[in-house]
Amino acid sequence: MEQRQKVDTRSKDDDNNEEIYKFPLSRKEVLGGCGVLLCFVVGLAGVYLTLPDSDYSFLKLPRTLQDLHVLRRSTS
Repeated sequence: MEQRQKVDTRSKDDDNNEEIYKFPLSRKEVLGGCGVLLCFVVGLAGVYLTLPDSDYSFLKLPRTLQDLHVLRRSTS
């Protein structure tokens, strides 16, 4: 009985192409990160919704170049 040896005919480039990409984080770590992000977003929304109303009637933005010159002279 003759025994035949298996010959690997694949090249080294084929080995690199067959590597399976594995995500570096586990499912628990991804869910934990999403939980932290969700808490942050909910916290920011809570702060935004509880802010008091502001009155910006005293704020005057220059509409023309002349208004800008007047504003510049008054701040100097």
